Amino acid sequence: DPKHIILVHGQKDEMGRLKKALLVQYRQIPENKRPTITMPPNKQEVKLKFARRRSAKVMGTLADREAEPQEGEDVGGVLVTHN
Repeated sequence: DPKHIILVHGQKDEMGRLKKALLVQYRQIPENKRPTITMPPNKQEVKLKFARRRSAKVMGTLADREAEPQEGEDVGGVLVTHN
């Protein structure tokens, strides 16, 4: 499901009807998981935030372990970089 729906390039009344229909469609989804639906006026700037996915590459003896480290367990030799 989308996190954001931005309605543009339409008549205001028609976009309003579409927005109401979308709100009804997403009504059964918990409020914190519903997409935001906006109808910005022409030339209005819209800003959206996107979360970056992060990962770490594990090498050496840590990668060779049979079991994954438990949450809170100290581990050594992990390098995390920005992509």
